[in-house]
Amino acid sequence: MTLATVAIARGFLFVPASRPERYAEALQSSADCVILDLEDAVAPEQKDGARDMLAEGLSVIPEDKRGRMLVRINAAGTSWHAADLQALAKWIQKGLAGVMVPKSEDTATLNAVAETLGR
Repeated sequence: MTLATVAIARGFLFVPASRPERYAEALQSSADCVILDLEDAVAPEQKDGARDMLAEGLSVIPEDKRGRMLVRINAAGTSWHAADLQALAKWIQKGLAGVMVPKSEDTATLNAVAETLGR
């Protein structure tokens, strides 16, 4: 799946990033894209661990399947945002379709995310 395919996707399935055992099952669903959620689906005290679980879970997903996956990161201004971006930059290079930026209120945030991820 390419970014163009993600742009026209109609069905999205959210999966907590802290539940890597659910990633493969979610990819087998009829959803066009799977969104691995580091934001609302993860309690504040579990966010750092969820980022580690995300990396572990993505490592067993074939690269061609990662193109159907996005990760919803924590909002800019939170203590987790920069670490989320740093962790995901390498996964973008390994086939992850992209990230979903929550609660973004300005283009500067989106431009900074794109720059950090190499887009």
